[in-house]
Parts: sequence; structure tokens; C-alpha cells
Amino acid sequence: MKLRNRILILLCASPVLFCGCDDAEQKKLNKQWVQTAEQNAKDYILQKYGIDAEVTDTKQERRPMWIGSEPLSTVLVNMKYQDRAFKVYIDGSQPNHEGLDSYQKEDLEAFIQEQCEALLPGVHSAVLESTELNSNLSKEESDNLYSGYFDGTNIQDFLNSLQSTITVQYVSTDLTPLETRQEDLKPFFQNEKNKIQFISYRSEEDLQNGFLSAESENAVFADSTYLFTKAESQYHTYQIGSFDSFYYYVVDGNPEDVTVSETVPDDISSWEIGKEKKAKFASKAYAIGSAKDCSVVVWIPKSEISDYERHAWLAVCRGTEYTAESRSPFIYSDEKYLYDIVTFPVHPDEKFYFTFIKY
Repeated sequence: MKLRNRILILLCASPVLFCGCDDAEQKKLNKQWVQTAEQNAKDYILQKYGIDAEVTDTKQERRPMWIGSEPLSTVLVNMKYQDRAFKVYIDGSQPNHEGLDSYQKEDLEAFIQEQCEALLPGVHSAVLESTELNSNLSKEESDNLYSGYFDGTNIQDFLNSLQSTITVQYVSTDLTPLETRQEDLKPFFQNEKNKIQFISYRSEEDLQNGFLSAESENAVFADSTYLFTKAESQYHTYQIGSFDSFYYYVVDGNPEDVTVSETVPDDISSWEIGKEKKAKFASKAYAIGSAKDCSVVVWIPKSEISDYERHAWLAVCRGTEYTAESRSPFIYSDEKYLYDIVTFPVHPDEKFYFTFIKY
């Protein structure tokens, strides 16, 4: 049989595989699964917490296929009780009381904040981010769902069933006293999947801008961090250097470890990106050097970049001329600054150059 005929037979015999469409029978089954899951969620929450919660919305789980997706009997049920909104993940193929939910997230965070406040006063907030469910839902939908029950005393056992990160936030607070409180913190990181991190931001404004910032962004907003895991504890301070109107941070080092100067770049038409895009400079150009290997994080005021809203590239070069490379930056920004969370490696006897360009 010719290959073409085989393909036609396969396409006709397996429409769901290739189009991911739900036929009328499947749609009827989907509706039944969702309805059963809604009732299961109500019964599950009533049995677990003794509350009669209402269903506000549902999302049926689907498994991605080569083309399209396959419907599953599991459903994410959004619910509400009094002024608390939460979600339940449960199967709808038959009546059952086995699920996961986020109902206690606020209670858990309040407990963690209270415990940390007793160890180091001045807690602004405590945030618990956890994963127990492995599903086809998005990370936002599947995170912070728990099968366990927190009774106010079993925090260690509760967290042991999760992969969790607790972030405790302060403003302008010395975190070093935590060094002597590690024994009290152990319930929060008793297995290799759990960690608790303390972040002291420079100001209330920095806390809002850097809320739950990634580790590589900490220098932009925080003056210090303290991380505790089962394997180790790590304390970091972030000393900021400045030159002209921009700021920089030397990873695991000090601002004095590098030299910074304004420089005059080559004619941009000689760059590869300049030839292709007819680019123009959108900011001053700077050179960073160091007597030792290090990495530098830089953030620049938007006011220093002409026509900011239209700028498209951060040009990054090494060596003696702007000829090595140019790339699109992965940029975060707040009201005042641009900052690239990708650290720039600087090597001895080789200056590192950067500038913004626009088309």
C-alpha cells in the first residue's frame, strides 16, 4: 500500500488524534464529569472543613495531544465561602471525596507570619508558594493545592507533603539575628523540597516593585537576604554601586571590584545589527572592567534612554570594540528603572560594553 493511502486511512480512522475535537457524545460526557465534579467538590469541602461553599466557576482538565487536546474527568472547581475564594481539584468520573484545595492558604500564611514575627519582629508579609499536584493545568492553577489538613499545630508534617517556598518580607531590617534561630525555623525546611527565604527590601516602594522577586533580581530591590534549606543556609548583602545615572551590583562581590567608565562606541553601521536594522544609539555607552572574574547586574533610568517606548535592543559587547554581539534584553521595569536580570560576565583584561540601541 502506498504511503499516501496509509496516511489517508490513518487520518480517517483517528480524527480525535489529529484534530483534538470533542464529538457530541464526548461533549455530553464532559458536561456530566463537570457536574459530578462540582457536587464532589461541595461534598469534599463539607466533609473536610464543615462548611457549605458555593461553586463559582469550573475548568475541565485537558491533556495536550499532538494536535489539540484530550478531555479528562478531573476538574478545577472555583469556590467561595463567605469572603474567601479558593479552588478545588477533584475527579468527576464518579462520586468521591478525594481532592486537593487551597482553602487554608490564608490561614497557613497567617500562621507563618506570626511564627516569624516572634523570631524577628517587623514582618511585612509571608507568602507560601507550594506544589503538590502534577497536572495539565497551568502553574498558577495547580500551585497551592493541598490534600492535607492544617490543624494549627502540624506545620512540619503539612509542609513535608509539598514542594514549598516560603518568602518572609521585611523593610530595612537586619536579618543577621536569624542565624541563632535556625532551630526554631526547622519545621519550615525539614526536607530537601522545602525552603524559607527572608528578604529585607530597601524601602516600601522597593518591596512593592520587587514583590517575590527572583534571586537574580534581589540586588535591584533588597539590601539583604537569608535563605534556609535542609542542606545549608545562605546570607547575602547587596552593596550597590553607581556611575553617572545608572546602578550596578557585583554578584558575590563589592562595587569596588569593578571599574566603570563612559565610552564612545564605534560607528553603529559597522555592527551586524546596525547593518541589518539601520539601528541608532538610544543611550550613552559604558565600559565595565575588573581585575578578576565576576558578574554584574545593571539597571538604568528610563530617562537616560531616548524614545524609551520604542527602544528594542540592549547591545552587549566584549573585547576592545563593539563588534562581538548584540541581543534583545530580557527586561523588567518599574516606574523609574529598566533592569536586565541576566547577569553580565566580566573577565580580567577584557572590558565589557553595553548600550541601548533603537531602530
